[in-house]
Amino acid sequence: MDELKEKILEQLKRDLSENFLDDKDVLLNILEDSINEALSISNRTLSNSNVQLLKPEIKKCAKTLYLQRGTEDTSSLNESGKSSSFLNAYEELRNDIIKSGKRVIR
Repeated sequence: MDELKEKILEQLKRDLSENFLDDKDVLLNILEDSINEALSISNRTLSNSNVQLLKPEIKKCAKTLYLQRGTEDTSSLNESGKSSSFLNAYEELRNDIIKSGKRVIR
């Protein structure tokens, strides 16, 4: 599992490119939280095959959470005539997993 997590972590660092601030521990914590949330939403157990199956959704969630650090409790922001809306990463994760049919019904 650690090898797969490291592989995903490296992909996230490349995807974030200049937005990655060389704080690997922060990104790793966000990735682990995203994996746990994805497994919970999909009713799956922790295994390489399940994480691999949910990898696109996990990466999207982790990138969103990483980029939104510091605005966790904000849904929108208006400043100097500019308006920004923020995604709820876990809600998007749930929707993506359910819409793609990756949720196990028990």
